[in-house]
Amino acid sequence: MGEYGVTKNGFILKRFDTVYSSIADKVKDYAGIDIEKNPDSVLNLAIFFPVADLIARLHEECLDVYNSLHPSTAEGVALDDACQYANVRRKAAKKTVYQISCNMTDGNTLLADTIIAADTNPRHDLYCDTDTVISRDAWNEAYIKLVTSAVGTTYKITVDDDSFTYISESGDQETILTGIAELIQIAGVTASVNENNLVLKCTEPDATHKLELSETLTTESITGLVKFSTGEYGSIIMPDNTITKIISNKSTGFNWCDNRIAPVAGRLAEEDYELRQDYIAQINSHSSNMVGSIRSYLLANVENIKTVNVYENTGDTVDAEGRLPHSIEVIADGGTDEDVAYGILACRPGGIQTNGDVSVDCEGENGESINIRFNRPGTIFAWLYVKLSGDESAVPSNYKRIVTDMLLDAYGDLTSGQTLYNQTLISDIYKKIPGLTRVSVLQYHTTDATVPEDSQYEDSNISAKRREKIIVAENRIKVVLSSD
Repeated sequence: MGEYGVTKNGFILKRFDTVYSSIADKVKDYAGIDIEKNPDSVLNLAIFFPVADLIARLHEECLDVYNSLHPSTAEGVALDDACQYANVRRKAAKKTVYQISCNMTDGNTLLADTIIAADTNPRHDLYCDTDTVISRDAWNEAYIKLVTSAVGTTYKITVDDDSFTYISESGDQETILTGIAELIQIAGVTASVNENNLVLKCTEPDATHKLELSETLTTESITGLVKFSTGEYGSIIMPDNTITKIISNKSTGFNWCDNRIAPVAGRLAEEDYELRQDYIAQINSHSSNMVGSIRSYLLANVENIKTVNVYENTGDTVDAEGRLPHSIEVIADGGTDEDVAYGILACRPGGIQTNGDVSVDCEGENGESINIRFNRPGTIFAWLYVKLSGDESAVPSNYKRIVTDMLLDAYGDLTSGQTLYNQTLISDIYKKIPGLTRVSVLQYHTTDATVPEDSQYEDSNISAKRREKIIVAENRIKVVLSSD
């Protein structure tokens, strides 16, 4: 094995000066001419320097080929190829998916490619994925009206398997509706009267029920759940009750929409550095370390999983954070409850207990029921306010886009327990945006959709506990520029 190129110490690059020196030694041995004495000679300028440069470039290309074979140094497609030998693949870009509450005339179809949006700036459009029928067979809200109102009329409502019959003693419409509402007693459903309608609502925004009515009753409208996807790839999280604008509608009887259910966040295509981190995490799947193996297995095998943290209590008593003796706690963001639970079961050694608020009864190899528990990270919504001062004529017109992208790159993929240090990007903002004289990054954080006033932002970090995750989204980033 030679001194340069592939050696036992890795690839040793042979640079231009070393190549030229080697050529000079060979010319001296064969022709007795020392070409190094006169660097500006015609032979050097016309032959030896160009040849040495070409050889040095070939060595650099060989180094790139060598690096492309190893996950720690490969880039782009070469990194994908290097990681596939360990069955690790780059996470593809995905759109954020919302379940939207849509109110329509009973039995009508909400057509695919219907466009809705939140009242935010910039606007993010959402597109209906498939034609979806909104009907009483799967309602989250039902607005029911009387067909006829007369004494002695029978009104019957069936919700799933529960039936309620009311015989009117009055011809007054409101009296009849109130009487029916008082009869309906179903767990998870409320009944009220509003504007000559009997209104049935599920207390959970993602619940649906089936409704049957007698011929003396009919529906005014039905609110059902429809899947919409963002037009852009990435995690686009908007507060509840903000997606209410109908942008493009070719459907008949589409009245209004609203978002009440937490979305399945999308992502951008995994960057090279993220894929390298995943590679390191997932190759631990054959490790004897239980914590590393569980984390690795969930990352590799659970669809739509984003982050996983695993903690272990090896003691004989409950620890300071409430974990049972000889137990683990998994905090998983993404994936369905069942997929995460079965993933934990696949790697958890026998006798090791699990902790968490999410409980799933899994079926064991012999048909027995095994309870697996884990936690979802609590959400901390981060609002970032970047104040820039400087020469407005020297600052690029796309300064908002530059700063927003920097914040999303730095803070967009924080995992459970990670702190958001709001001052870390100030020096980089100065470097990327000319003409600035002052940069201030302020933050506000909350666990709900409360929109802060400018006076509520403060100069401090956002700390997250182990069971909390900080969420940064474009619609919660504000960038302003003022002159000196």
